[in-house]
Amino acid sequence: MKRTISVFGVIAVLALTTSAHGENLLIGAECVTWDSLYNRYLVSCWTTGDIVQIDSNGGASYFYEGTSWLYSGYIYGDVFYQSRFTSVTGYDLATGDQVFFINIPGTERLRGMTVDSAGNLYVVDMVYSDNFPDKIYKIRLSDSTWSTFVSGGDLGNNPCDVILDSKHNRLLVVGYSSNFPIQAVNLEDTSITDLVLPPTSFMDGIAQDQFGNVYVSSYHAGVCYRYDSTFTNPPEVVSTGHIGPVNIDYNPQDHVLGVPCFLGDTVDFVHMGRPRYVSQAFSDVAGGDGDSILEAGETIDLVVTITNTHFLPLTDLSIGLIATTGGLTITQGSADIGSAPPRSEVSNSSSPLEFSIPHEHETQMDSFYLELIYTSDYGTETDTVTTDKVIVASCCQGITGNVNADPGDIVDIGDLTALIDYLFISYEEPECMNEANTDGEGAVDIGDLTTLIDYLFISYEPMAACP
Repeated sequence: MKRTISVFGVIAVLALTTSAHGENLLIGAECVTWDSLYNRYLVSCWTTGDIVQIDSNGGASYFYEGTSWLYSGYIYGDVFYQSRFTSVTGYDLATGDQVFFINIPGTERLRGMTVDSAGNLYVVDMVYSDNFPDKIYKIRLSDSTWSTFVSGGDLGNNPCDVILDSKHNRLLVVGYSSNFPIQAVNLEDTSITDLVLPPTSFMDGIAQDQFGNVYVSSYHAGVCYRYDSTFTNPPEVVSTGHIGPVNIDYNPQDHVLGVPCFLGDTVDFVHMGRPRYVSQAFSDVAGGDGDSILEAGETIDLVVTITNTHFLPLTDLSIGLIATTGGLTITQGSADIGSAPPRSEVSNSSSPLEFSIPHEHETQMDSFYLELIYTSDYGTETDTVTTDKVIVASCCQGITGNVNADPGDIVDIGDLTALIDYLFISYEEPECMNEANTDGEGAVDIGDLTTLIDYLFISYEPMAACP
């Protein structure tokens, strides 16, 4: 899989809370929903009844300003469905206008929702009273007819969230109560199976990624766990420290788990399974004059630093310089980094990428296209990153020797005086050190002074060409 890293793709763990005016809009954040159509997150706020959108730049604004409590959100087609107590409301994703409404009499707290491939919406009803059964309702969105899909029986106490596991033709349910197992509800016969008991109780949210992995959030423990698609292995802790995590969602585009924190009035975005490009360092020490200015005629080393923000290691990590602008020549285009331990930084410092700059290169901004290839527990994937750097025209033109930067590029006794001053008196570097490198050996030293004297007074042999 190949894609360009986006804004959300480079977020590791970040809490977004405020609008452009510094106002916290996420009061009582209850549910987060990834909207792939508009590249944003929609956050349902229980306390205010507002739906807040977080755009690709991290800015928060109102999608809908409400007056009553909200529980769960779900996107199907171009409609955002929202549950609140006894009703489900739908809003057009483009306009925010209400386009759907249904009230189900006798319900108490309609919570998590999901939709199957036939357009049937399933919503759990959390009933706190022991005298009435918890239920799952089935709503046919095409004509707003509804029926009771599951009522009591083997359904756990206080179901809170539900997702569709289409591969296994079932619903997966978690509940806000002690010792509520993750349950599977068969879509054909509504039979219920207890799959696994999570390490902690009071699970409030459940989500699934495109690989079938299942994530659950523990409200009191402040932890999110991940199970494999078959629930055969113990769960992995993927994030901790959340303040009342509730109805989570997964962004498959950027491998980000969105975690709304009801008690913290925030949404935490947890980067999953992808390295994060941190920085790059260009060096002209080995193939230039070492002044940290990329100049025409130099050969440049490029070292890239990458962070593994995941809780599991990355393996087979490599970095490649696949293209540039400006007519540069890539002389070393790839480097194997190897593995990256969890929560660590790695780089290709032992094997830098390398490119050379032609002598005729003019001063301009050039772009460098980097490719990250890595293997995680998600499989092998590829990301691309673009970075820019100014490359300047060489200060040295033609033949070396113009140490004093004569506008006419004339080499004479004034250059000899300037070189002696640098080497033995003031030690102030000439304006262009490449001009002082008259013997072409790299470092400017007594050998260059000897070469300049030879040119001016003895052999008159041409000095070294500019690098």
